[in-house]
Amino acid sequence: MRVLQSEPRRSLDLLSVGGGGRVAAACGTIGIPGQVEVWEVMTGEVRHRPLVSAREARALALTPDGRYLFVVETTKVVMFDMDAVDPSHLPGPATVRDHSQLTISTDGTRLAITDGLYGLMHFSAGTVQTDAPWPIGEVLSIREEGSMIWFKHPAMNSDGTRIAAVQSGQVPGGELIEIHDTTTGASVRVAENAKNSVRQIAFTPDGSNLFVRTVRSPVLVHDATTGEVVGRLDHPGRVPVTGMAIRPGDGLIATCHEDGTVWYWNPHGLQPVSALDWKLGKLVSVAFSPDGSIGAAGTEDGQVVVWDVDL
Repeated sequence: MRVLQSEPRRSLDLLSVGGGGRVAAACGTIGIPGQVEVWEVMTGEVRHRPLVSAREARALALTPDGRYLFVVETTKVVMFDMDAVDPSHLPGPATVRDHSQLTISTDGTRLAITDGLYGLMHFSAGTVQTDAPWPIGEVLSIREEGSMIWFKHPAMNSDGTRIAAVQSGQVPGGELIEIHDTTTGASVRVAENAKNSVRQIAFTPDGSNLFVRTVRSPVLVHDATTGEVVGRLDHPGRVPVTGMAIRPGDGLIATCHEDGTVWYWNPHGLQPVSALDWKLGKLVSVAFSPDGSIGAAGTEDGQVVVWDVDL
């Protein structure tokens, strides 16, 4: 176990673990400058500390091999080559306009982006360019002109064949989760209550189920084909869940909590398996490495705890 310290101290609710033992973290709080830190886990040293924007970062993701870091600020996506001596901005998608977020499939073949004022789109790895603006991605969902709806929290399964995002704003009844099958073109919508805002969604590796973390309810599990609720994570003591991650490969579930614990859950019976507690205070994010061997969790005061996953 190793504890990494950010400078300055701030809530590290944006977290990504890439290949090669690299961990990236940032604060997504509105008004906090978008400074991202990347550490080498083996040494605990900071590999890179770019100030991406004077405004907040919206999302970040390391590629599975740890080579590239994608960071979303309010109006653009930027890339960094982490193998460069002095990593600098590289062009991002030309289609992104405002309030965007992104995710990368575990196998590194797909990239999905929600453009807050446009829709949901995805790119194949072959269109990710490091020396020129990207071409327009395939649009899976588009906002109607003049509507007060925006898209957030994109998620993909391991190979990018299932992609989902949340519609928010003036959505009748609350929010909608759109689930797309990119192989068949089929899609399904899941409604969420307006008072129970969605904070995060995550697929099982095979894309069969979608986990939904909201403000008030326990984490719910939806069948990704029908949208029906098929299970839930019932935490002992009902301590609020502040983040979740699903391990590539076997689908082991990890949730982090306000009381500073990380819980492991059986992906089949949805029962708690064990808990970890480093006494670091409130945790706000959790993530697995692409091979599932490393776990990481971000704290409210600028620390990242990294550990070997032995389950």
